[in-house]
Amino acid sequence: LLHDARRDVSPAAAGAAIGAYLARTGADDAALREEVCVLGALNTLRILGIFSRLAARDGKLRYLDFMPREWGHLRAILAHPALDEMAAFVHDVAGDHLRGAA
Repeated sequence: LLHDARRDVSPAAAGAAIGAYLARTGADDAALREEVCVLGALNTLRILGIFSRLAARDGKLRYLDFMPREWGHLRAILAHPALDEMAAFVHDVAGDHLRGAA
């Protein structure tokens, strides 16, 4: 919910959602933010793959319109220090996409 493929979620709204969850559960802030980034990265990569397949295999080119937002989500998520290894891998295999060149 914090990284929607079809609409922008403001940093304030995402922060408020995390804050509300922390207030209700008493979860550890740093641990939760790390988990949100890990799950967000996995989900974003999954969505990028699905949208790519829908465009390439099924000719549903409208999904390509959502790709820049997803690459932007991934770029922001991969900035979390817990994802350094994943970030290095993604930069190796899809660095042009992360930089917005492709």
